[in-house]
Amino acid sequence: MAAATSTCSMCGRERDPSVRCPHCGNTPEQLAAEVSRLNKAIADMNAEDLRLSGERKKLSSKLQAALYQRDILAHAEAQRQKKAAPKQRRWLPRPPGAQAPPPPPAAPPGAQRPDPPTTADD
Repeated sequence: MAAATSTCSMCGRERDPSVRCPHCGNTPEQLAAEVSRLNKAIADMNAEDLRLSGERKKLSSKLQAALYQRDILAHAEAQRQKKAAPKQRRWLPRPPGAQAPPPPPAAPPGAQRPDPPTTADD
């Protein structure tokens, strides 16, 4: 059966974890302390992860509430501006190649034309 190998935590070279490292002298007792230190670090990181997850959920719900409120206010402002704006006349552009409408019909012969307006200088 082949011996398991791992990376030495001191020098980074491959070694048998049950015996002293032949390169730097790291002992199995130091490995036990290293495992204990890593276990504590992992536990601390898990606790921090849970705390951050809770904060993220709170922040996410606040963000959703703010977005909803902004949408409501933006809609209300758009409605207010729509009511305050003057009515626009509808304008349809003439399609390319379309002709202008015909002029109004001329007055029938013998019809009286109205007098042009007079000015105060006359």
